[in-house]
This record gives sequence, structure tokens and C-alpha cells, in this order.
Amino acid sequence: MKETPLLILVIMMYSGFFISCALSRPHNPNPQVSMYGCGRGGKKSLICDPDLVISVQDANLIDKKLHEIQDSFECECDRKNDTCRGYTISIYLTKTIPKYYYGNTPTAEDYANRLRKDWDFGECGEDIVIVGVKDTQQRATSVGKIAARKITEEVISDVYQKTIDRFSESYKDGLLAMLNRYEQALSDGYSLAVIIPVWTIVQMLGGALFVLCCFCSMYVCKRIYS
Repeated sequence: MKETPLLILVIMMYSGFFISCALSRPHNPNPQVSMYGCGRGGKKSLICDPDLVISVQDANLIDKKLHEIQDSFECECDRKNDTCRGYTISIYLTKTIPKYYYGNTPTAEDYANRLRKDWDFGECGEDIVIVGVKDTQQRATSVGKIAARKITEEVISDVYQKTIDRFSESYKDGLLAMLNRYEQALSDGYSLAVIIPVWTIVQMLGGALFVLCCFCSMYVCKRIYS
């Protein structure tokens, strides 16, 4: 019987540990299930905004755009079924990324990958999840294996660069700009920006000027000694 208090103490310690883990583990509301937790007023959606980063009206506008993109494409899966639809883009907005139960704060990229796995909106990897973190101005995009054929790392980086100014003006406008460019990429109509380094241009101009000077010198010399 002497072991009973010790056993109770051990059980309490383990219980406290698991309870603290559960309480500190981030809760990832699903916009298809946790409609109120995602700030969508009880309706299913493709955007989750528990911190109300944007207004309800703006969220409705973006959700409409997300469904339009989904409906504008056919199922990309090899094995099609009744639930298979086009590319599914979903969005998660937050002021800050919550920490994991072991105390580390994930990057926006890690969090986007986690949400895409947890939400599982795709049938064969045609799903895309965008995460926007307002306080740190971070944005990340996680793509499934099918969507990654069109939304490549180069496209994602290019879209970030081309839409950064839009986010400073309006978060809604920035998201819509991203969606429009991703839609173009999924339709094979997106062109990556061709960036030529300034130093390369200077070298090219310098080389052209040198060649021109050489020809002029040759011409002058020929005129003098002819």
C-alpha cells in the first residue's frame, strides 16, 4: 500500500504533462468543418480567418474567387470519382503562427504544409494552401504533387515578388492578385519575369562602347595614313 501515493503522483505528473501538451498544441480549424472557428459565420468555406485579419465581406469575395477557380478546371486525377473537382486553393489567415506543443514556432512554410495535410482537400495532390501571417507579413504556399506541376517554386517566388506591393495597400487586394496569378499558372498562361542583373547590363554596354571606340580609332588612323 505504500506504493499507492507514489503511483498516484506518477499518474498526476503524466496527466499534467499530456494536458499541458494538449492545451498548448495549436488548433487548426478546418473551414469545411469549423465554420465558426474560422470566422465564416457557420457556412462552409475555402478560407479560414479565425483572427479576422480581413473583413467578412472581403472574405466572402475571396471565397467566391476560390470556388470560381475550383469550378473552372476539370479533375486532374488519373482515377476520377464523383467528389473529384478541379484545383482546390484554400487560404488560412492569422495574426501570428501558434507554437507547437514542444515550444517551437513553425515557419509559414511548415505551417502551410501542416494545414494542407490536416485539411486534405485534394483527391490526388491537386490541392493548394496559402498561409498569410499579418504581424510578420509572411506568406507561404504549399502545393500537392499534381498542383506542383504548374505552381512551381519559381512561380511561387515570382508571384510573391509581383504582389508584395498589393499587400501593403490592402490584404484583400494582395490575396486576389496572388489568386489571379496562380490561376494563370494553372492555365499555363503565366510568364515568369525575366530579370537581368544591372551589372550585366553595365558590362554589355561597356563592351559595346569599347568595340565602337576600336572601330572609330581604326577609321581615324586609316584616314590619317591614307
